[in-house]
Amino acid sequence: MQFRDYISSKESAIRVFSFIREKLADFQNAKDSDKGPTKAVSTPGPDAASGGARGSDLTTASATEDQFRRQITHNFPELVKIDATLAFQLIDEFFPHQQQKILENTNGRPEEQFKYLDTMFKQHHDKIQSLIEKHLMSALETADDRAKAEEYMNLQKLHFRLLCQMSPQGVIDRVRQIKRNEVKLAPVDCLDICEKYQQIEACAMLSHRMSFYLSSVTYYMKLATEKEHFDFPLLMR
Repeated sequence: MQFRDYISSKESAIRVFSFIREKLADFQNAKDSDKGPTKAVSTPGPDAASGGARGSDLTTASATEDQFRRQITHNFPELVKIDATLAFQLIDEFFPHQQQKILENTNGRPEEQFKYLDTMFKQHHDKIQSLIEKHLMSALETADDRAKAEEYMNLQKLHFRLLCQMSPQGVIDRVRQIKRNEVKLAPVDCLDICEKYQQIEACAMLSHRMSFYLSSVTYYMKLATEKEHFDFPLLMR
């Protein structure tokens, strides 16, 4: 059965993700059980052959896990299509700090990219914005946290670009969040994106936020006078 065959059934989708999570947990448990107290090096004896076989088994298991993980990342767009929330939970738990890399597999699939990122930023809004804010204030102590914050910043910018493409009616609300500092996203980066996708009102709001008042007025005048941005035919006669 193909991944897409599970899209129409929530129960089937849950089974798919449960199977994947169980396999990944089994791999992790196998690695954890292999970790034990370090043993002293001894002269090869009768058990040397069995030890070599055991090492071979571990190598095979590792290769199997790598192959399974590659299959997950390769089929990631289909997993998002099945259930974006379950896909996010899976990646967040078992593929830490790899979200940006995994999303590269959805290049050319903006709908799946947007669904995944929209889920991520809605479910973990407070956590993500807090981490970014601390990073901007140079208040993160570990390199791991700093790397994660930078990844979130890059993904947040990608999400805004996809919002302009896939759900333009939501752009103004997002810009309002940016103006209120509820979303830690540089207005100048958003302005470039809004200009590209002809989000004129958003451009006016962002320009005002950056104290570019003349530019803001210019955008508002464009919004009010150019027919493609102003759909009130009675006033245009």
